[in-house]
Amino acid sequence: MKLSIVICTWNRAQSLSRLLGSLTQAEPPLGTDWEIIVVNNNCTDDTNIIVEQFSKRLPLKRVFEPKPGLSHARNTGMDAASGDYLLWTDDDVTVGHNWLKAYQSAFESWPEASVFGGPIIPRFEGSPPDWMEAALHHMPFAYSGIDFGDTHLMLDSSLAGLPFGANMALRVLEQRQFRYDTRLGRRPGPTIIGFEETDVLKRIFATGKTGWWLPDTAVEHWIPRSRQTVDYLRAYFHGMAQVLASTILQPRRPNNNHKGARAFIKAVKLEAIFRYHRSLSSPEKWLPALQSSSLAWGKLTGLHTPGFAPKP
Repeated sequence: MKLSIVICTWNRAQSLSRLLGSLTQAEPPLGTDWEIIVVNNNCTDDTNIIVEQFSKRLPLKRVFEPKPGLSHARNTGMDAASGDYLLWTDDDVTVGHNWLKAYQSAFESWPEASVFGGPIIPRFEGSPPDWMEAALHHMPFAYSGIDFGDTHLMLDSSLAGLPFGANMALRVLEQRQFRYDTRLGRRPGPTIIGFEETDVLKRIFATGKTGWWLPDTAVEHWIPRSRQTVDYLRAYFHGMAQVLASTILQPRRPNNNHKGARAFIKAVKLEAIFRYHRSLSSPEKWLPALQSSSLAWGKLTGLHTPGFAPKP
């Protein structure tokens, strides 16, 4: 067995340094070759310098992907990896001492499984705003927070939630059958389009494959101040709705003017409700209202975005 850790990065040199530092402290897998693939997604900062600094302490391999976008970078990392399993994590994460060994143990315990995932714990730069506690309660997924409990759990298509790319592993056999859709995934710009890993996992599970939730593989996801804002949450849900309002793998359906008009009226109403609660109500009320209004605006945008075909 060989393990490949894949890290896609774009202009987060210092955050990448923190992640690689945590990997130097992680206990390496026993009796197993491993490698770390760092995909430089056209970075303009000190990413290459950071990778070079850690090259003597970790089994690092650097590859370059010039096309902007996380899905492009993920596919490049997948192609460059030589392992039997791909362990995915993000450049703004730190892993625990037992992270690698816990994944190795799971691969050995369930060799028939295709997908594995573990907890992601948000950690905030500085002192987060007062409403953040309510946000983590109502919408932890906006900060990649996920926790399915402290016992092993079989993963399949029946679950409402799925692992996130900051802490998941896929068997190479299935991963290479299901590449990441390059119309999805984070990329430079104000709109946050994610869900590329959710799309892949759903396609894998649709074939009848299964996986396992691994409670002992927790990672910490570091949230900068720039994401501790209402504007960030609005952008997140706006991008989510563009995906949810669309079946991006099918051709655009014509004559959506009436649907667009209804969506616009709904978005205006929900925006007014959000602004009312933002001024007068507690976060427990205005945060769900923010989510609803942002989803409505995002759905409206999705109806008119090339490459995003509306659902019937």
